[in-house]
Amino acid sequence: MKCWIYFGFSLFFLGFSAQELIEKNQEVEVDRENLERCLRVCASLGFVSEDEEGRFGPTLSTKLLSKDTQGNLSGILEMFSSPLFFNLFSTLGASLKSGKSEAEKTLGMPFFDYLHNNPEDMKMFAGAMESHSALHTPAILEKLEVPEHAVLVDVGGGMGHLAVALLQKHPHLKAIVLDRPELQPMFEKFIKGQDESVSSRLEFSAGDMFKSVPAGDIVVLKHIIHDWDDDHCVLTLKNATVSLKENGRIVGIDAVLPKLGDSSDIATKVMDVNMLVAVTGKERREDQWREIYEKAGLVLEKVVQLKEHDAMSLVIAKKK
Repeated sequence: MKCWIYFGFSLFFLGFSAQELIEKNQEVEVDRENLERCLRVCASLGFVSEDEEGRFGPTLSTKLLSKDTQGNLSGILEMFSSPLFFNLFSTLGASLKSGKSEAEKTLGMPFFDYLHNNPEDMKMFAGAMESHSALHTPAILEKLEVPEHAVLVDVGGGMGHLAVALLQKHPHLKAIVLDRPELQPMFEKFIKGQDESVSSRLEFSAGDMFKSVPAGDIVVLKHIIHDWDDDHCVLTLKNATVSLKENGRIVGIDAVLPKLGDSSDIATKVMDVNMLVAVTGKERREDQWREIYEKAGLVLEKVVQLKEHDAMSLVIAKKK
């Protein structure tokens, strides 16, 4: 997988040999024979094609991993193959024994505090989230129901990618991105490149979702619930419920695990283990979503799957 990171995730489209790849990327020092050996493994796994002359070309998987492809997975691949996550996965055995994540012990602080204190890893994490967002944003835009003249609150919305996409689609919508103060400069940099008709309807609220959530008609928590244990999720959801406007909705956007006995959906189950080693959270089944919603004073209304063969869903709730 590191081959994609070394070569920018795109040159595999061009049908090069290992030697030609090296010649076109002279700033990267790598041994030709060892690169070829790794590429042959990638070919056997279906990530690239291989011909009798030792030239490697694209497959469908290559395109999913290429930065040139809209909705690609390159940022996610880079994060999960990074030294940070190799370090975290080394704690899996200890987590199985202790029953909790060992990330704080390994990193010296909670995972998100570590990111805020390590800019390069934060940049990598932001790239992974952007990659994941691009993969699912079109389906969210299609399936999320947005009332006219509504105020949408994006809890943990980071730089504002989802909020901007929703504002572009819904010209009468207003949006608030709630996130940690450290992210505001990144948000402002991203918003500067947006049309004024969008940026004028968007604001950043520097705050803490465990203390309060701005008022809105729709409160979106995209990739937030799976980061936290039940107690922190319920606390955040209660804060959102208190400030939710009349007839408002809370929308969790995360994967929903299949029921027990269903061995499908390997991707979400692998992500569940990623959560185990990195944070205090987990992926949840529908009944587990229902439980935390009920504890927060909410009723789970419906689960809307974003794509066929994809567990990412809108988990929609209203006040009891």
